[in-house]
Amino acid sequence: MVWSTRSISSCLALGLSLSFGTVAAAQPKKNADEQAARTLFADGQKAYDLGEFDRALTLYSDAYKLKPLPGFLFNIGQCHKQLGNYERAAFFFGRFVDNSKPEAANVALAKELKADMEKRQAEKAEAERKAAEEKAAADRAAAEKAKASDAPVAPPLTPAELSTLPPPPPPSVEPEPVTKKAWFWVVIGGAVVATAAGVTAGVVLSQPQTVMYVPRTTSLPDIDGRR
Repeated sequence: MVWSTRSISSCLALGLSLSFGTVAAAQPKKNADEQAARTLFADGQKAYDLGEFDRALTLYSDAYKLKPLPGFLFNIGQCHKQLGNYERAAFFFGRFVDNSKPEAANVALAKELKADMEKRQAEKAEAERKAAEEKAAADRAAAEKAKASDAPVAPPLTPAELSTLPPPPPPSVEPEPVTKKAWFWVVIGGAVVATAAGVTAGVVLSQPQTVMYVPRTTSLPDIDGRR
């Protein structure tokens, strides 16, 4: 096919018109995205200043999707830091460093923040591990206590069973001292009397015996008194 000069000129004109039309159509969209990103950034900054870190995180993330500037990554990292998401914060600070020029502002600060977030994440993980171990120990102790309380208990005796039980033994009574018994003092008194009588008899029997002389009259007197 032989192309004439006129045909070639017509094609070039058509191609240039299409190119300019595409650029012209893309430019308004680019400007619109940039303007929307600026609005999201401003709203995110207000939310961050008010301590609404969840909302600020969402606004910065939406702004980055429209305008992928490294500064949004730094701000997203700051939101995760405030929310205690240290692992995510370290990730976004690292992404900011990777997507920024070495001499860009906040690069050195982002490196320090990344190291700090990694340290805090390690401490957080250790604390969570210890808390999990303590909870597990407490759960085991509670389970053992519950198991002990669930041990079978003997049911109460029925009236028929109670009637077959032997009577309880009488209460123990201390024996009355023998010194409080009346017979004890009677025996003691008899023993004392017997002892005294024995001593008296012994004394009498130990004395030398003498012959008792009873004088006798040689004759009986008369009735009238004369001999």
